Amino acid sequence: MKLSHLTAVFSILLPLILCSCSTGDNISDPNAISDKERVDMVNFARYSLNQTKKILTDEDKALITKNEPVIKEYYTGYKTGRMAMSWELPSKKVNIIATGRLLSDTMSWQLSITKREDTWTTKNNSNTVTEKANPKDFLHLINKP
Repeated sequence: MKLSHLTAVFSILLPLILCSCSTGDNISDPNAISDKERVDMVNFARYSLNQTKKILTDEDKALITKNEPVIKEYYTGYKTGRMAMSWELPSKKVNIIATGRLLSDTMSWQLSITKREDTWTTKNNSNTVTEKANPKDFLHLINKP
């Protein structure tokens, strides 16, 4: 009788134990922004880069609009941290970094453009800070559900 109880308990607990041994691939960062908000951030960056007059050509702006950026994120708190987006263009690499509370009026942008001369060696406009981004300026870019 005790053996049948032990077998029943073990057969119930075994699937629970095995399910709890996940690799962690499906666990997301609770501080991270959502996929929709990530798209909004890319749209904010594209809008900001399209407003530049002297730094980027119209061809550069078209490539930035057409191509998806490489995104790197680092969070220090709930939706707070640093998000870097970069586009590799034929003659330069464009990096735009958002820091602070992402998607808020306290978020700031930093633009860095590196020119290609056989290898990535010459930096121009590094540490150029653009005007503070205000999400109210980008409301027309936010994807509505």
